[in-house]
Amino acid sequence: MKGSNNIGVLLAWLVGMALMSTAALAAPNPQDSGKQGDGVSEKRTTDMAAVENSKETSNAVVRSYEFTATSHHSISKLPSDFLMDQKQIWTSPAKLRLSDTEWLVPFSGITAGLFVTDRDFSKHLSQSPTTISHYKTLSNAGVGALIGGGAGMWLLGHASHNDHWSETGFLAGEAAINSLVMVEGLKYSLQRERPYQGNGSGSFFQSGGTSFPSEHAAAAWSVAGV
Repeated sequence: MKGSNNIGVLLAWLVGMALMSTAALAAPNPQDSGKQGDGVSEKRTTDMAAVENSKETSNAVVRSYEFTATSHHSISKLPSDFLMDQKQIWTSPAKLRLSDTEWLVPFSGITAGLFVTDRDFSKHLSQSPTTISHYKTLSNAGVGALIGGGAGMWLLGHASHNDHWSETGFLAGEAAINSLVMVEGLKYSLQRERPYQGNGSGSFFQSGGTSFPSEHAAAAWSVAGV
């Protein structure tokens, strides 16, 4: 047992000496520390200069891209852009893919559920003319604020030479116009009755029906999406 203990102590001593030797070899020479510090400092300065140059190049590319993007939209091109947008909107169902079922199926289910419960839900809403008038006022004010905000951004962008603001305001106006045309086309094609018309079930293809879809909701979502 005593011999075994001595062997263990000897092995531990050898391992400790080996570790100390390795640490000593890895330690930097005090005379070279100044040179290494200078080298590290020079490398750091070079790296920082490279980063600054990279940032300046990136900013120049972004500014160039923004200028190019905004230059594609103008009032003179509005008619051609409008026709192209309408073509994209009305032909979009033909471009659906199998992967679109991930959002299309849940959306269709929710829409069907809303149609089924629409009549019962309407019965629980206030039918007071004053309350309905207030709702209409709030709805009109909300849409007007969104459209006015877009127009304001367009004007301020031109006044301050901010291409990004001008682009955002212009696209907001385009979105509102495109949604209005689409909604009016669907509204007079589907002819859905309002809750106070007929038996209140909101039947489709009825003379005088103009409740679906809502131009207020369409305009609001279109402008907000920009």
